[in-house]
Amino acid sequence: NRNLYTSIPHADGLKAIRYFFEIPENKHKSISTDILVRLTELVLTLNSFEFNVLFFDQISGVAMGTAFGPSYACLFMGFLELNICSSYTGPMPEFYRRYIDDGLCITSLTENELIKFIEFTNNFNPAIRFTYTISRTRVNFLA
Repeated sequence: NRNLYTSIPHADGLKAIRYFFEIPENKHKSISTDILVRLTELVLTLNSFEFNVLFFDQISGVAMGTAFGPSYACLFMGFLELNICSSYTGPMPEFYRRYIDDGLCITSLTENELIKFIEFTNNFNPAIRFTYTISRTRVNFLA
């Protein structure tokens, strides 16, 4: 299992940030979107940490435990979901909700239709993989 936070490619995360900052009701009155995106880029790329007396630069994703991490991950996933849903031409699940990186899907799709949709999502961005459990009797959410 890969961790979402450290798997988000910077370029894709910054596209998501720009997309959501450009929505009129989200636009900041005095700071331009370009400045907000650049500040986000600095947070992502100037992140160093120490482990066992060695220093490392984080080159992908956002650091675990940062205040910015959950918001960034949610914006990235929301943007990814928008793009998946606008690109997929087959039948999609009727109900889907997500909390950061845990999703819940309730559907009347056949198992084959659902697996085809999940395979599409897993091929959409090479850095992101959706794992799943199919059950007709129980919910495996936030487990």
